[in-house]
Amino acid sequence: SVETVKPDMVQEFEGYKKQLADAYKKAGLPVYAVLSNYSGNRFEYTTVTFVMKFADLDNPSPIRKALGDEAFTKLVAAVNRCVTSTTWYFSLPWGDVAIDKTGSTGEYFLRSRIPIATGKNAEYRAFLKNELLPVLDKGGVTWYHASTPVFGGPPGTVETMRRLTNLAEIDGGPIQTRVLGAA
Repeated sequence: SVETVKPDMVQEFEGYKKQLADAYKKAGLPVYAVLSNYSGNRFEYTTVTFVMKFADLDNPSPIRKALGDEAFTKLVAAVNRCVTSTTWYFSLPWGDVAIDKTGSTGEYFLRSRIPIATGKNAEYRAFLKNELLPVLDKGGVTWYHASTPVFGGPPGTVETMRRLTNLAEIDGGPIQTRVLGAA
């Protein structure tokens, strides 16, 4: 989900998101990540969770179970008070277009949304897998993932995310140029 938060409620919102993170841990769910923008809309937050099967969404929320009905309802209402807009979308990960090395660290992620010409997703996926991934790997990238929104997200796009060790990585210029040279 992508949420835009009221500027005067950022700290309150982040506190509620920490409570939700604790509830996800308590429920035993594998992923709950909240990303904030370093540039662009500074009041936009992206929350990433996994849905293994859409049928799972037919069942009561594991978070509701972990917190109890009353606490869950109050926490959701509190989050909603802080938010001016929410967009939910579902993406399918491209598991064959990923680098996920043990010990990957860094608190920053570089997210890109790339518009793809109609009918060219397979070609773009092959480019990422066969040409870009080897360059990223040679350039020392330890975490990179690609996905495509399928419901609710920007149509005709591919999203990529690369973990950065620190912001100084950006100063070195594009990895492709560092690995392959400017020519």
